[in-house]
Amino acid sequence: MMRQKIYIIQLFVFLLGNSISGIAQEDTKSIDSLFKEASFLVYTHPELSIEKGNSLYELAREKKLPKVQLQALIVIANGHAAQNQYDKSISFSRKAYDIALQSQDSINQIKTLAFIGSQYLSIGMNDEAWIYLDKADKLSQTGSLSKDIQPLLGNIFLLKGINYKHNLDCAFAQDFFDQAIQIFVTYPDSNYSRGNIAQAWNQKATCYLQIKQLVKADSSFIKAIDYGEQNYSSGILAHAFWGRAQICEQRQDFESAMNYLTKALEYVRENSIKKLELEIYRSLAKTNLQLNNLEDHKLYNERFREVKKEITETQQKSLLSLQKSMLDYEVSIIEKQQDKTKLIFIISSALLIIFIAVLSWNILKRYKK
Repeated sequence: MMRQKIYIIQLFVFLLGNSISGIAQEDTKSIDSLFKEASFLVYTHPELSIEKGNSLYELAREKKLPKVQLQALIVIANGHAAQNQYDKSISFSRKAYDIALQSQDSINQIKTLAFIGSQYLSIGMNDEAWIYLDKADKLSQTGSLSKDIQPLLGNIFLLKGINYKHNLDCAFAQDFFDQAIQIFVTYPDSNYSRGNIAQAWNQKATCYLQIKQLVKADSSFIKAIDYGEQNYSSGILAHAFWGRAQICEQRQDFESAMNYLTKALEYVRENSIKKLELEIYRSLAKTNLQLNNLEDHKLYNERFREVKKEITETQQKSLLSLQKSMLDYEVSIIEKQQDKTKLIFIISSALLIIFIAVLSWNILKRYKK
């Protein structure tokens, strides 16, 4: 049975959006320009995106614009996620969540909770992912929220489907993918919706591939390609062409598999999605061996080993840092609770002292009389 893989590809572009609203007219041009530039660079030049995001954050802090600070933090978090630096990504997205919580911004609370859930999902910490996704789901069902929340709910369904696919089985996950598609098709003119529909079809196709339903898998990958090309989502297209190559390999059609893998490699190199790049190199090495292209087999096998080493080292470092940050985060919460308890104790003690003093004074007055 094919190993289950999780690819969270361009799933949270909606967190970045197209522009920032709610700021003074004189600040709009410079901030909006910097925001768009940083957002555009997330998947092509993540280091530069982080740099622009930091500039945006400092500008927003200077102008005292908390919503812009939140968006800047999400840009930075996306940039780190694109580099598999999940510890830093989660750290910055938590800061964004704190801003949303302080400003009682339910929409951005949902966005950041779902984003944090997606990051935990990417590194296989599925229990933690479920906690954040479930919290986002429950908050999205609050009656006071507008209809604009529907696309966010679609993302939550999509992420829950991926989590179920990884932990339970594809049959159960398919229901969540279908619910996500049903929501997104109601926004046909949205690039964001088309990208998420393509992602959902990719996930459905991968499920069909795992249970050897090759015709349904191929049909689903084709739909993912169709939506991905409308939106030019290079990561999604790379995944879909890689998937079609897997089908060809199972049918022993290695020439067609090679054509699809070549396309997949072109797209994934635009996006720096290392986990998917790893699988493409694995497939290229295997397919070239079947075609007796021994030099290319050796080349791609070596590249596979290099990327695998890179991913392993990055993830180990990220996980260690993440464990430390999680511990620090929990300690800070405990300390805040302790500080709150101390404050309550001090206030209660002061009130008790005042009460005893007043009572004593009244008793003393009565005694003197």
